[in-house]
Amino acid sequence: MATLQEYLDNKYPIQEEKEQVKEIIIDGTNSNFNSQNTLKEEETKELDGGELNLSEYPNLEVVVIDGDCLKSRLTSLNISNCSKIVILGVSRNQLTHLDLKNCSDLKELYCGKNILTKLILNPQAELEELYIDDNNLSEQDLNVSLTPQDSFYVSWLKNSKQLTPEQVLGNEQQLREEYNKSPQSWLDQNYPDKKAYIYDMYINQQLEETLDCSGYDNLRKISISTQVDSSKFEIKGGSYENWNGKKYETQETKIIPCIPAQEYLDKEYPKEKREEIKELRMDNKGLEGNLDLPDFTNLEEL
Repeated sequence: MATLQEYLDNKYPIQEEKEQVKEIIIDGTNSNFNSQNTLKEEETKELDGGELNLSEYPNLEVVVIDGDCLKSRLTSLNISNCSKIVILGVSRNQLTHLDLKNCSDLKELYCGKNILTKLILNPQAELEELYIDDNNLSEQDLNVSLTPQDSFYVSWLKNSKQLTPEQVLGNEQQLREEYNKSPQSWLDQNYPDKKAYIYDMYINQQLEETLDCSGYDNLRKISISTQVDSSKFEIKGGSYENWNGKKYETQETKIIPCIPAQEYLDKEYPKEKREEIKELRMDNKGLEGNLDLPDFTNLEEL
């Protein structure tokens, strides 16, 4: 059975071709990365991981190899000649050490769920995200000390949690759970681009503290799910321009508590009248959840 090394070397047989490769992506969901997978899933499942030497691919910028996508996982990775790498994702493999001392451009490192006992980072690398959960690392196994700026979830740890390296290492799961409740995390994951035309937001997970929507200048409304306790956080900022017939006026973003869709339906459309209804318009009502419409036997438009 072919290895990933053999596949890549056969696909790029000469050095000139290797030097043109900028991305190698083998990611099961392809959810974290904008580019397309290098291989199809059915192809990767036929490849063994084992040892992978990418030193002949000097212009790589993105390397993502999810061990779950291979027939067997990576056991070693050599990227000593890949100084241009910006994103490295090698989660769910069997790597025991990772030497990234030459990767000065590295911004994002995902190496969780390995068996790492040694991680060597470049001191000049300005890491923005570092995932090291589920490994055998301790602070002395790192050649540089972690700071809040270099640990995973950088902006959150930096601004909300003044943590020492000792507090970061070994507490990744607890920190992740706290981070997932932070409004900044929620914005980063769901609405990262303030300059995009974002007209509405939908909050369907529990947040805490303050959700700062400043800079979202087209945001007309924020809908809050019935599953969320809005008393545990506050919303500030957010605006949109509204035409009053003469000029545009800046309006504050509207906060709308959601209503269960079925509850609204049962209240507004009594069962005895449902057979007569041919059209249902339920947009802009702040509704969520399932709808049961068997009684609307003559419905033509929804």
